[in-house]
Amino acid sequence: MILLKTMKKSHLESTLKEGQFCFNTPSLFNNDGTLAPAQQDINDSHFPLEAQHFMFAPIVGKSEKGYKYGQITESNGKATVHLISKLSAQTPLCCFRIVEEREIIHKYGVSFFRLGDIVDRIKEEFNHDAYIIIFDAGTLLERLSNNYQICGRNVHYGPVDDRFREYADKVGYSQAAMFIKDETFSWQQEFRVIIKPKELKERVFVKVGSIESFAHGGEIEELRNGFMFFYDEKQRDEINSLLQHKKLTLDEIFSTGEEKHDKPYN
Repeated sequence: MILLKTMKKSHLESTLKEGQFCFNTPSLFNNDGTLAPAQQDINDSHFPLEAQHFMFAPIVGKSEKGYKYGQITESNGKATVHLISKLSAQTPLCCFRIVEEREIIHKYGVSFFRLGDIVDRIKEEFNHDAYIIIFDAGTLLERLSNNYQICGRNVHYGPVDDRFREYADKVGYSQAAMFIKDETFSWQQEFRVIIKPKELKERVFVKVGSIESFAHGGEIEELRNGFMFFYDEKQRDEINSLLQHKKLTLDEIFSTGEEKHDKPYN
């Protein structure tokens, strides 16, 4: 699995050279007023249920014996209820974007990937201007698990289905809520990694050592039109030369997803 991590340029070097990743509690419980809209998911750390019949009552007082409720009102019809999980609210998480195979073009012995206009959403909503592509997610997760109790999976967007309920039953009710988000945010293609919480709202900086051997980073604008990743420097130089001399364009490369083994200059 290939993962994409977006960030601010100031964190690029430390992430590549030291493998430093920030795990923070869900944004809903973060009082930082500088968070962008996409970081303020109102359904973060909630478990959605569909209620057939429900009643609610206002809290009109509180004493040593507990809360005092006002008149109970019954609501008609169905409603989606989001149950707040206290454990999830205290659980540090780190978010990535899954790079799906359908997004990668394999040609000329190298691979190409681009985000297009999604770059604008990332810049505007997250205020990120840099990225790191992690080619070997397994190695990263293995290093994280050496020092922390972690759980990682792709986020489920929208109403909970039977497949996700199966997963929820295995993991546990509270922590399963960490992997559910409103379908409005499905464009993020998020893969989350969570670690065992220690105390409320604790931010954890995790260092796993250099990831330069299986990751590459740069300015996020590089991903707008197309980015080439490779395992052979000679092939990279040959393709770059063709691109620079306009004998090959990124539009031509992304015009079809068919794999081509012939070099374009033959």
